[in-house]
Amino acid sequence: MVSPATSIAPGRVDAVSTDALRHALLDAAIDAVVVSSESGHIVEWNPVATETFGIEREQAIGCAFEELIIPARLRSEYRAGFEANVASGATHRLGTWIEFVGQRADGTEFPLEVAIARIESDPVLFVSQLRDISARRERDLELAEVNRSLEEAERRHRTLLENLPSITYRAGLGHGGGWEYISPQVEDVLGYTPEEWMADPDLWERAMHPDDVDRVIAEENRCAATRTALDVEYRLRHRNGDIVWVRDRASVGELAEGGRQIVEGLLWDITDRKSAEEQLQHLVDHDDLTGLYNRRGFERELDARMQAGELDQGGAIAIIDLDHLKRVNDSLGHAAGDHVIREVAAMLRARMRDSDLFSRLSGDEFGLLMPGIDAEVARQRVLELLDLVRRREGTSAITASAGIAMVSDVEGVQAADMLVAADTALYEAKDGGRDRVAVFTGEKRETLHWVSRVRTAIEQEELMLFAQPLVDLRTGEVFAEELLVRMLGEDGEPIPAGQFIPIAESFGLIRRLDRWVVGQALQLAAGGRRVSVNLSAASINDRRLVHMIESEMRATELDPDLLIFEITETVATPAIESLREFATRVERLGCNLALDYVGTGFGSLTYLRHLPFRFLKIDAEFVRGLTESAADARIVSSLVSIARGFGMRTVAEGVENEELLSRLGDFGIDYAQGYHLGRPGPL
Repeated sequence: MVSPATSIAPGRVDAVSTDALRHALLDAAIDAVVVSSESGHIVEWNPVATETFGIEREQAIGCAFEELIIPARLRSEYRAGFEANVASGATHRLGTWIEFVGQRADGTEFPLEVAIARIESDPVLFVSQLRDISARRERDLELAEVNRSLEEAERRHRTLLENLPSITYRAGLGHGGGWEYISPQVEDVLGYTPEEWMADPDLWERAMHPDDVDRVIAEENRCAATRTALDVEYRLRHRNGDIVWVRDRASVGELAEGGRQIVEGLLWDITDRKSAEEQLQHLVDHDDLTGLYNRRGFERELDARMQAGELDQGGAIAIIDLDHLKRVNDSLGHAAGDHVIREVAAMLRARMRDSDLFSRLSGDEFGLLMPGIDAEVARQRVLELLDLVRRREGTSAITASAGIAMVSDVEGVQAADMLVAADTALYEAKDGGRDRVAVFTGEKRETLHWVSRVRTAIEQEELMLFAQPLVDLRTGEVFAEELLVRMLGEDGEPIPAGQFIPIAESFGLIRRLDRWVVGQALQLAAGGRRVSVNLSAASINDRRLVHMIESEMRATELDPDLLIFEITETVATPAIESLREFATRVERLGCNLALDYVGTGFGSLTYLRHLPFRFLKIDAEFVRGLTESAADARIVSSLVSIARGFGMRTVAEGVENEELLSRLGDFGIDYAQGYHLGRPGPL
């Protein structure tokens, strides 16, 4: 087989070594690159191709392209297309990126994106650029769940971006710089002929929106001083008075006659794009079912009002939660539940003042900002709203509960913290029997403080990890380390998990906390340490967490056997469907799953035959009773037998003395952890 380096006709290369240049280009490519002859046999194969298909270069050279990396069922289709391209004799790039199906060395199929170019050498060569789009396909599946109206707006946005008219120009920089050239499109976009525009040096600045002039001129001057390209958006007034948004991209050139600095660039009319962005922003900030602000929009608007001083005179925030809406969904269907939500939203909105801010925060929760009222008036207004819900006519009779927080009681915090205060009061109303109102008071400040403190600790990574060893009972060596998160207190001392984990779980912060811990675990595993991480119920259903694990494992090439993810038995049972999906993906990566606190419920044991757990951690309550309780001994013995039947290994928790440790071998337990073997300590 003649290599491309020796087959290209003489006289077509410069002083640079063709062979060295070819290898440099192939090695530097970010996609798989395969070079083949007219017969379809491979003559070159770069490192990314090896990584993509699992086939070494030496194995690939000389093989037929389609027989090596195309599934058998698609080879005739590929061969027909390739031969047609050969017969066409076209010297340009053949077509655009097309999607195809590839096959790895192990026989697995995966989606590919392929582009082919014909190289007129002697002999003729074909360069195929191949890109693994598996991850993109998965993202596409997730994006398919996005709201249809949002997809339509995004498609319109893309179409507009791809078809924007542009104006070419050459002009002097800054105030009165003058225009040397402007293309005819200026008349379509702004209503002026090129001659009119260039004859008036000040027309551009006069046409610009007054609020944009100083900003644009300052940006021009900055780009001139730093010798960087200009890229700025601003508003111009059309000849007929309409406002036209433009994007101005230009390069700053050398000085011209008279010391003027010249800029050459393009102006795009982006008015439609700006309009589309406003529609997208509306969709992002509003609830599709009711048309109200969603939580994101409510928090953004609330923060804006706080910063503008609109709440300096006080006010109240209320969260209204529909009681037992789940019963409506379960008995009459989700369509009936949606109808109730729309109807209640319309009823409550009709009672709003112009100054109020009303939103749908989540499935059955509404948020309400009432500026300028005191606690008694706020309470009375909310009671009237709850009475309105109670008296609502229809087959789906429901009530509502509410929590109120006064702006003065949560002064100096963000909108999210004010919602937490109202949410805290809402929990009190629910605990008190529902269909009632509770008001956030000073006694609950400690909870609000903790929520704010936990959020800050996560955002600023004021966290640290402790580790407790798991000991192999056969060798006496440390087998793994269980990671335990601590939050740093204001004095720098670690705060035990029991003081802040419940807050994180109750107020929607646990996913971010779990992602931080898993991120640290991935770094430790990449360094060769076997670590075990506890996951919450919320994180089992967190697709971003799984993507993060997959991405980091690809980047570091860590040994997946060094990662153990622990799920408690109480989490496993209610989240079985989410856990099944999570477990399948984690097992596919080669990581380990452990079922923790086994024995506390037994309910989830029936699912073990369907889930790939590799470790069972027997709860300390039963382990500690081994030396005194025959019942506990029978429970532990049964759990060990169950684990062995499923091919799982067992871990005894709560081993606190030598006597207990000596008994574990009698039961055939594999690993143990507890204070006797090692207390949790900083990593």
